[in-house]
Amino acid sequence: MELHRIATGDIEIVGVRRNADADKVKTLAESMKAIGLQTPISVWTPDDGETVRLVAGRHRLEAARLLGWDRIDCVVVNLSEIDRRLWEIAENLHRAELTVTERAENIAEWMRLTGEKNKGASCADIPKGRGQPQGGINAATREFGIDRTEVQRATKIAALAPEAKDEAKVLHLDDNQSALLKAAKAPTKEEQLRALREHAAQRSAPRPQPIARDPLNDFESVEKQVDALMAVWNRTGPEARELFLERIDVPLADRTSALRA
Repeated sequence: MELHRIATGDIEIVGVRRNADADKVKTLAESMKAIGLQTPISVWTPDDGETVRLVAGRHRLEAARLLGWDRIDCVVVNLSEIDRRLWEIAENLHRAELTVTERAENIAEWMRLTGEKNKGASCADIPKGRGQPQGGINAATREFGIDRTEVQRATKIAALAPEAKDEAKVLHLDDNQSALLKAAKAPTKEEQLRALREHAAQRSAPRPQPIARDPLNDFESVEKQVDALMAVWNRTGPEARELFLERIDVPLADRTSALRA
C-alpha cells in the first residue's frame, strides 16, 4: 500500500451500495476543518493507470469536497475485485452508522465473498438464507467482534425479498430488527410484505388508555388514605396536631378532645 495526495475531483465513485449521509458529511467536514484528515481514504487504480476509484472513505471524500479541498490523502491499494469489496464492507461495519437492514446485507455479502475467495467454503447460498457454513459464521464473528446469533440474524434479514426491504424502508422499519426477523420467517414475498404492514399498523394504532380509578368511589383506596393520615397523625407532636386542627377549621372547643385522641 502506498500513500498519495490525489485530486478530489479525480476520484471516481463506482458501485456504491449506499448513499452518503449528508449530516454525517457535514459533521466530518467540521472535524476535518479543525484537525485535518486523521485517516486517509482508500483507492485503487485499474489497469489503465489513469483512473482512480474509491475503495473506502466515501464520507471523508465528500467532506473534503464540501470543504473545497483540492487534494486528499489516499492509500493506494492493489487488490482483487473481491478483496476491494471486502475492504469496503469491513470499513462499513467497523465505522459506518448502518441501519439493521444495511448491516445485515453487509455481513451476508462479506460471508458470501469470503466463501468465493476461499473456494473451499462456498457461501453462495447465504443471500437465499440457506446452508450457512459454520466456518463463514466463525470468521465473521472474529472479524467484526459480533456473536454468532447476530450473524445468523443478519443472514435471515439479508434473505428478505428486495420488495420487502424496500417496503420496510418506506414503513420506517428498516432499523427495526424484530419486525424484520418476523417478516423473514415468512416463506413468500407476499407474506413478508403483509407481516411488515401488519407490524407497522400495530405500531401506529392508538394504545387503549387504562381506566382511571376514582379514589372517592374506591373503598380500598379511601381506607389506605385514612391509614396513611392516621400514621402521620400518630407520629406528630401536640403543637403540630393543634396547628393542623386550626388549619382545617376545627372549632376551638372541639380541639381538646381531638388532641386527646
